[in-house]
Parts: sequence; C-alpha cells; structure tokens
Amino acid sequence: MAAADTNQKLATLEPIALRQFTDPGFVGPKIYLHPKDFEAKVDNYLRTKTPPLREGYSSFCYHLIVPNFAHLKASYLKIVPENEHLIRTAYDANSPEDLPVLTRYFPASAVKEMTGPAKFLDVILYTREEIHQENMARGMEHLNNASDAPWGIMRVKAQDVERELPMLPTTLIRNALGKGFGGSGVPLDVDRYKESVGFWMHHAAVR
Repeated sequence: MAAADTNQKLATLEPIALRQFTDPGFVGPKIYLHPKDFEAKVDNYLRTKTPPLREGYSSFCYHLIVPNFAHLKASYLKIVPENEHLIRTAYDANSPEDLPVLTRYFPASAVKEMTGPAKFLDVILYTREEIHQENMARGMEHLNNASDAPWGIMRVKAQDVERELPMLPTTLIRNALGKGFGGSGVPLDVDRYKESVGFWMHHAAVR
C-alpha cells in the first residue's frame, strides 16, 4: 500500500466499529472515548509503526495490538462451573443488512465482578479497497465517500493476550458466505475453524 500523505488520516472508524462509541443499542463493550480521540491514538501508533501491524486472516486484514488505553473490560470470559449458568443466547447481526446468526454470551451486568480491565486492545483494520468492495456488494456504495484513509477500523476487542484471538466460528462461516451476506468472501479454512471451535468451546463473549 502506498504511503499516505502526512496530513491524511491513516485510519478512520467504519460504521460497524463506530457503533461501539455512539449506538446506545450496541450489545458489545462500549468505548467511552470520543471517536476522534480514539482515531488520533490509532493514527499515532500507525505513524510510528510501534507496535508493528500483524497480518490477519487475509491480505486485507491486519491487527494493531496495543495497551488498553480505552480502559475496556475484557470482551470474553472463560466458561467455568461457577458461571456457565449465566450464559445466554441470541440471534445477532452486525448490521440490519447482515444475516443473523446464533451467538452465546455472558451479560456484562451478570459477570461484572468476574471481569476487570483488559491488558490489550486488538484494533482490527481492513484496507480501504476491501471496505469499498464489501460496501458495493451490500448496496451501500454511499459509504465509500466517507473516508479516504488507507485503513478502516472494523472492530475493537479488549483482551488479556498480546495476539489475535480466534474468530468466532459463526464469523468464519459468515465470511465464507460472501460479501453479499455481510462476510468478506474468504473461503472457510478447516484448520482455522477447528482452532476457533477449540477456543470458543471454553469461552464466551461478554456484552
């Protein structure tokens, strides 16, 4: 990817990630920083290349794993006998245009005494080209003029490990369904899917 102009933003929050800041109905961990302040912090990390970006599940996806400057609690919890009765299920979609899929989770209010601030944030970035392609596949071309930053922030996860966590099995399946269904079109990798199941069999999201 060509180097960006020094006055140009390197990353902007995409609508799917902006919900974590502004949507009162968002069911995941809310971020109580102003979106522009969050973008500025990410921009600084990208400009200094400290820490460096890490490759994600495809050539258009990268991870910026940084200290938890947003003070978010961990977005997942290990399932143990003491908390498994608190697990709930729901059919969820990332946006109205996506297919709802069955998910399980811990209500944040029910496990607030079991979770503390996470050590790291995993800022998930997509290339602008990929974002444009996905918007077009979903009939949302109007969003393609919202930013010319080379990176789009797609999700922010709070976690205690300094590495990428396995994606949810349902996310891998949605991606394989294609861009028209809210996925990326990356074919299902059986080994990656088994790794995902191995992790999420023993953990659940907190929201």
